[in-house]
Amino acid sequence: MYYHKKLLLIIVGLLVSSISGCNNDSGYNTNFYKSSIEAKDLDIVKKDEFTINDKSYRIGALKPFFTVEGDTLLFFDKMKKKFLYVNDNGDLLSVIGGEGRGPKEFLSVNHFTLDEDRNIVAFDGSQAAIKIMSEENKIIKSFSPNLKKGFFPVGHSMDAKGGKIYLGIINPSLVQENWKCKLIAVYNYKGEYVKTIGKYDPILKKFDVLSNRPSFDINFNNQKVVAVNQSSYRLQVLNKNNGDRTSYFGRKPNYFKVSNQTVTPSMSKKKKQEISTKRSFSNGAFFTDRYYLHFFMNLTQEWFQTLDISNRKYYVTVYSRSSNNLIDTVELPHSLGAVSDNNLYLVENTNPDNFTVGVYEIE
Repeated sequence: MYYHKKLLLIIVGLLVSSISGCNNDSGYNTNFYKSSIEAKDLDIVKKDEFTINDKSYRIGALKPFFTVEGDTLLFFDKMKKKFLYVNDNGDLLSVIGGEGRGPKEFLSVNHFTLDEDRNIVAFDGSQAAIKIMSEENKIIKSFSPNLKKGFFPVGHSMDAKGGKIYLGIINPSLVQENWKCKLIAVYNYKGEYVKTIGKYDPILKKFDVLSNRPSFDINFNNQKVVAVNQSSYRLQVLNKNNGDRTSYFGRKPNYFKVSNQTVTPSMSKKKKQEISTKRSFSNGAFFTDRYYLHFFMNLTQEWFQTLDISNRKYYVTVYSRSSNNLIDTVELPHSLGAVSDNNLYLVENTNPDNFTVGVYEIE
């Protein structure tokens, strides 16, 4: 609760002191490559689907994003505060956790992942704690990350491997200059702060400070990170080991909407919604063997009326990993839940009695 109260004060400060318009400093284009177009019509092709259906557990409400490790998928039931281990046939393997403040319980989880040993690694914002638990429901470690460094976890990107935890963050002290914020904080399994990786996208000098949480993916084979901030279509590729930016590129897709209008507390609900429909929201950057993927969505008035995620528009912009050039932008039929081993996992049905995931490839 302390974490959320403090974060709420920070957000209020962000709202009051929002920046809009263009900064005279054009440094946001430093070393930026405007991707050329390598035009190719790509399709998203469905390979498989599965439905989570187990009479022993009644789903409450699963988050529309999840994590994949091999043939195992991990979902979080935000209503029941439980994690679900599921195989790629949709069979429920185990249920972990529950609501509460106990060692094996959760309250508010946005960041979670599976490590290489299939352990759950999750950040609980209400408890300001990272918890590491086994598939057998055994607590391995629980600790509060060192927030004294001035970092607060934001977004939902998280990864864990080799005894290290990678967490998307924001620096509240830099809300007026959010492009200087650190991008990722790294902790070990003892709870000790290790380092940071990268900074926010320099283009954020041009935008207000509200919707800029980072999303990232890590390729542990080549020690690279690809990242995007929520207001931007530009991708950064970083060296995981030293944090250096090795590539900075992008090209505004036809469907990507940019707006410098700022949401303020005094605005009516209708006005806030109107502004939100005039901008796009980047919610993911991913690796495949051949491509970088930039996932973004556009909100609609229908979504505000129903809060049904099927009433949002979803897109993936595809860039070549060899040239950083834009190949195509593909509209997705459903929300993107995860990317793993060149597969895109789309949430086709959020009905708790028929929660269905489709497995797709880009061809």
